[in-house]
Amino acid sequence: MIDKKSTKHIQSVFLSGDNNSNNNNNRSKDQFVSSKQLTLSKIYQAPTDIITQGLFDEVKQLANHHDKWLLVNIQSDSEFQSHLLNRDVFSDDSVKELIKCKLLLLCL
Repeated sequence: MIDKKSTKHIQSVFLSGDNNSNNNNNRSKDQFVSSKQLTLSKIYQAPTDIITQGLFDEVKQLANHHDKWLLVNIQSDSEFQSHLLNRDVFSDDSVKELIKCKLLLLCL
């Protein structure tokens, strides 16, 4: 049975963070959060492999020259729907193939 003195010592070590294992747990937690942020960033990233770079008029002329449609995607970092579009639509292989063959994608 644990006495009150031992219980208070355990509580003080736990609350103060003086325990080495607590520091290791914090490092592991930070690495996990960092890893999770990287994973989320990758999942919701813009489809850079299918985006045509340039100004609107330049890309419009390029699309006309190659006899392709111009798809303009207006996104906002503050709108979660924009990130969902990246994850759910533009990450799909069949959508990517369609865009590469028939369209030029311009993201603004």
